[in-house]
Amino acid sequence: MGSPKCEWGRGRDTEPENETTLTHDFWMQQTEVTQAQWTGAGLPNPSVTSGEGIVLDCAEPSCPVGNVTWYDAIAYANRLSESKGLSACYSLNGCTGAPGAGLVCTGVTQVGSSVYECPGYRLPTEAEWEYAARAGTRTATYAGDLSLTGDSSRCADDPTLNLIAWYCWNTRVWVGGVDTYSTHPVAKLERNQWGLYDMSGNAAERTSDTTYGAGYGTAPRVDPGATIATARTAPDTYQQGSTRGGFAFGYPVLARPAYPFSMSRHEHIQGRGFRLVRTAR
Repeated sequence: MGSPKCEWGRGRDTEPENETTLTHDFWMQQTEVTQAQWTGAGLPNPSVTSGEGIVLDCAEPSCPVGNVTWYDAIAYANRLSESKGLSACYSLNGCTGAPGAGLVCTGVTQVGSSVYECPGYRLPTEAEWEYAARAGTRTATYAGDLSLTGDSSRCADDPTLNLIAWYCWNTRVWVGGVDTYSTHPVAKLERNQWGLYDMSGNAAERTSDTTYGAGYGTAPRVDPGATIATARTAPDTYQQGSTRGGFAFGYPVLARPAYPFSMSRHEHIQGRGFRLVRTAR
C-alpha cells in the first residue's frame, strides 16, 4: 500500500509505502452501488439530484447512490446479505431512523472476531480497496502515472484520468448559473485490469476503516482493519471514516488509489457512495 516518494502529489505522512498482506481472497462489486440497486432493496433514495450545491448526484437509475452515511452503507450491506441467505457482517447498535432516511446509530460491531471471516456483504477495508483499485499495478492510477506537475491543489486536465475517471475537469455543469459538478452513470469509462469500474473518480467510496491522520506507518501488516472501531456518541460527528477513490468534483491528486481522505461516519454529502465486497469461500 501507499505511494513511492517520487509520485506526484503524494502525502508524505498519509501514504507511506507499506508491505500489507491479505490472507483472504475476496469478491468486489464491479461498480459503485447504484440508485437502482439501493431502491431495489426497498430503501428510499437519499441522492440529491437537484438544487444548489457544489456537487449533485446524477439522476439516472444507473448513477451511484449518493448522500449516504457510513451507517447507511453498513445497513444496506446487512440487508443485501440477508436477502441472499447470508449471515450479516455487522451489528448496528442504538439506531433510530432508517437507511437513507435519517439513520443514526451509537455504533457498529463486526459479527465474529474479524470482518474477513464473515460470509456476507460488507464494506471493503482500506487495504482491500487499494489492492483492488491497483489491480496489480504500482503506478499512480491503474491506467498509468499522471502527467501533471507542480501544485497538486488545483483542478487540471490529465489525459490518463480522462480515460478512467469522472473528476473536476470533466464533470462540470451549470445549474442555475452556478458552477456545479455531478456524478455520472457507472461503468461508462475504462475498467481496470480486474474488471472494476470507477475506482478513480465519480462517487467517493467509503471503507470500513477509521481514518488515522498520521497514516498507517511503514511496518508490515497482515489483514489490517479486521475489527470495527465503534463510535463514541450518537451522532458522533468526530468519528472519521476512511474514504477512497477521489470524487466527481475532486482534484486529480485525489483520484490516486493511495490517497486516503476522511469523512464523518454520520455525514450526508452528495457524491459520496460505496461498493461492497464478500470474502471468497
